[in-house]
Amino acid sequence: MFACEGNTPYLKLPVQSTKASPEQVLSNLRHAIRYGETRFSYSTPGQVARWISGLEITPDALDASRFWPFRPDGPKRGAFVLPLSRNLNCLVGGRGSGKSAAIEAVAFVTDPASFQGKHRKRDEDLDDGYKRARATFAGCQVRLVWQTAGTTVELPKGALFASRYFNPAGEHGPVSYTSLEGKEVLASSLALEPPQLFRARDIEKAAEPSRLRKLFDRLVGEQIPKLEKEIADLRDRLITQRKEMGLIALRIMELTQEDRPLREYGRRKAAYEAANQPEVQPFYKHLDEATAAETIARDVKKRWDQAVTDAAVNESKSKLLGVLDALSKRIQDEAGKTKPYCEEMAKLFEKGEDGQSPRERLEQAVEQLKQELDVVEKLLLSAVEDASTQYKKAREILTEKGLPAGAKDREAKKQDFEKAEEELTMYRELFQQWQDRLQLRNELFEALVGKCKDRTNLRTETAGRLCSQLGHDLDPSTLVIQIQVHPMEDRSIFRDWLSDNVGVCIQKSKDARISAIINKGVMPKEVRDSLLGDLADSSSVLMVDREKASEGRVEPELADSIIRRCSGKVRLEPEHMTVKEMPQKEFVDNLPPEIREGLWTFPKKSGDSDDLIINSVLALDEVVFDDRPEILLNDRPREKGSTLRPIDELSPGQRCSAILPILLLNGRSPLIIDQPEDNLDNRLIRQVIVNILASIKLRRQVIIATHNPNLPVLGDVEQAVVLRAVEEKESHLESTGDLDSAQTVAHLTEIMEGGREAFQYRQSIYQAHWAGPIASGM
Repeated sequence: MFACEGNTPYLKLPVQSTKASPEQVLSNLRHAIRYGETRFSYSTPGQVARWISGLEITPDALDASRFWPFRPDGPKRGAFVLPLSRNLNCLVGGRGSGKSAAIEAVAFVTDPASFQGKHRKRDEDLDDGYKRARATFAGCQVRLVWQTAGTTVELPKGALFASRYFNPAGEHGPVSYTSLEGKEVLASSLALEPPQLFRARDIEKAAEPSRLRKLFDRLVGEQIPKLEKEIADLRDRLITQRKEMGLIALRIMELTQEDRPLREYGRRKAAYEAANQPEVQPFYKHLDEATAAETIARDVKKRWDQAVTDAAVNESKSKLLGVLDALSKRIQDEAGKTKPYCEEMAKLFEKGEDGQSPRERLEQAVEQLKQELDVVEKLLLSAVEDASTQYKKAREILTEKGLPAGAKDREAKKQDFEKAEEELTMYRELFQQWQDRLQLRNELFEALVGKCKDRTNLRTETAGRLCSQLGHDLDPSTLVIQIQVHPMEDRSIFRDWLSDNVGVCIQKSKDARISAIINKGVMPKEVRDSLLGDLADSSSVLMVDREKASEGRVEPELADSIIRRCSGKVRLEPEHMTVKEMPQKEFVDNLPPEIREGLWTFPKKSGDSDDLIINSVLALDEVVFDDRPEILLNDRPREKGSTLRPIDELSPGQRCSAILPILLLNGRSPLIIDQPEDNLDNRLIRQVIVNILASIKLRRQVIIATHNPNLPVLGDVEQAVVLRAVEEKESHLESTGDLDSAQTVAHLTEIMEGGREAFQYRQSIYQAHWAGPIASGM
């Protein structure tokens, strides 16, 4: 019906033209060119690749709804069948005729999630769509047919039937799929993109400024939800990791308190060396070695016990085998035989060539693991006992020889120093864990930044594509719509962080100064690095050069104060810089680098004994700058002084005028709209709806429920379905067909305001004033 290549015109003609005489073909050509604007165009129309070719509603319960005109006889006896065109379909009728109910029937099968859990709600809590569906096809089987223009990965060859039963109790169950041959098709094997559905008032709600980003992301396509999930997953991983790093930081903070042995490492080392004179050292050689061995053995045993506890082998065994044992009972009948179709699951309990079932091998493997753990446990315990024995022997030998003068003092100071060394070892391990986690965190952060950039690029590309299409399909003298994406302009989360953390350090003009920092282009990672002490000049990140504080000025002194108060990781002053009696130079040079250069610690938040500042600093990695989409409209471009205005400055009707064309243009899946003409004046119905419909119906199927017959007429509908209400509880199908069907045209004309006579009367009045394609072409 629609086909062209390059810039060759295409023409839509009645089906009868294929068998008409040459004279009739010529007449049809003249008619199409002269009167049908959607029938003749130089634009490449494209092709509808996938569409719903029909809807069938069949009563399947004694108390099923009898709203639809079910057939008493014929091949589809007892069913109501509604054929649909692959292009433009208009369901036309008055109130209660069933046009919106037919939309709900399609949604019931194609958007099953929106109909779940309704039985648990009171009637007053149900939405109008569900109430309409329940009243018109409760107790019915709803089936529709998907078709494609060729073989695709989305659908099997030929057609796909999708069915679902509307359970009056509310538990509707899943959608079932069958092929043209009647074979079941698993939903997991399909890649169906659901129709784009807009119920009555959905467009008005979508046009609200607060929902603009969500609306725009729907236009971008299914890649945005995938990216959003990946972004959310990365943020969740960062949050989880932040908690882990917080625990490490808390342990480091506890180790580096003033009263800890680690903070007296230098003094304890100096005191021990002073007591450990050369003449005393030979006496303690073996004892020191035995002491070191015992310390290692006991430390490893302690760590091993914790690791075994964390592994919870016995608990894991109980859970794993419990799942299989419960399955074994469920797949057996009362006689102990395997239930039908459960043979594959039964293989978990069937003995193999080795005489064991998978379940038994799993149990044996867990038992083997427990045995190996016991072996290691015994070896470690033996090592601890041996080290203790050697230590006792070394002490006994030393006692037999007799302790030299100063031995007790030397031993006391040695124990003090060993505590400091033990804590230094713990500090090194914890700080290495911190560094490793920080490296991983930086990698996660870079991945997050990459995903956010991908999202921005997708949005920007979509905005450009939609603007190009709108410029092509809309008359710029009547309506101008532009879409813009402002990358990473939404920095509200960053502003909140600065207000909560940096704002407490600012006494005057807090809001102005925070805004100035943001407008300076400072990124969260820069602030994070400055508060981790990883930048040479940390305060410069927050400095803002303005004349006054009220203008956002952040002077060096204030920036330094913020860094001091908000730093999450700080280096303590080296011990040798604060202790006067400590030996200098050679002694200091031989100190461990951590002690010589100063230990790192993590300050607490003021007034909170448990929370560390580092938790807030690391949260900066989870701050995401979102894009800000903007839609601009000029609905009266001919008027002097008119200009494009943002959607948040427009009336509800103007917002719909801007949003609706964008919704219509996007996507390839079927587009279903209930009453799109709401909130539009008659001047815009033709420009916004009809012109856009004439373009998109060549690329995607459109199904519209409307009470305005101008839509199918001006849209040059391929399938008009005219419905009539019978006593408000039944629907009667008046006719189906396109505008080449006399019966369909007659019914549409009757529904128009004033009927055929009023239409002809208006034509006689306006004829002399008409101008444009029809008049100029005569």
